[in-house]
Amino acid sequence: LLQRLRNPMAMRLPLFDPDKLLDATLPLVRPLFSVVGFVAWLALVLTGAALAVLHWSELTSNVADRVLVAQNVALILCVYPLMKTLHELGHAYATKIWGGEVHEVGVMLLVFIPVPYVDASASAAFRQKRRRIVVGAAGIIVELALAAIAMIVWINASPGLGRAVAFNVILIGGVSTLFFNGNPLLRFDGYYILSDLIEIPNLAIRANSYLFFLVQRHL
Repeated sequence: LLQRLRNPMAMRLPLFDPDKLLDATLPLVRPLFSVVGFVAWLALVLTGAALAVLHWSELTSNVADRVLVAQNVALILCVYPLMKTLHELGHAYATKIWGGEVHEVGVMLLVFIPVPYVDASASAAFRQKRRRIVVGAAGIIVELALAAIAMIVWINASPGLGRAVAFNVILIGGVSTLFFNGNPLLRFDGYYILSDLIEIPNLAIRANSYLFFLVQRHL
């Protein structure tokens, strides 16, 4: 309650308990959390990245005009929640794969824009930091895979709705997820990955305290 009052621009609305549903569907995604699954993901992402480099000029030509046109903004508003749903499922399944429980899924009103979320906080109890990092990175992993698939579709599709959807998936899953979700300076996935990687819990609080100490001491 206090967290919601402190941050009214990010209200959480819980919807249901997905734990049994995740248990029932876990065998379908278990192969993805293996060495073979990782190699397949890596090959897919590298293919998408290579195609993006080869078609860079076409991909970035008049990008601002293409993104900000009214029809494309409407398309982004449709594509974004679907991608974020898959993003959050990545966190949920990564938590379940190592025995964690996920008892809350809902919608977060982030600056009044509805965004899905799952409570994957059970992963904080995993003793191996590698597992905690995978849970934190799972959403980014999913979005990069979606962006790579969309890159392949975008190259081969004819101009039209399908190609426009693919372009927006590339934009959201490739650019947005790296600059925002993967950015450790923001309190998103990248921050928690870095916190586990360097084994400093409450990293933001400690970092701010240390910066304030440096200001007091030297300024």
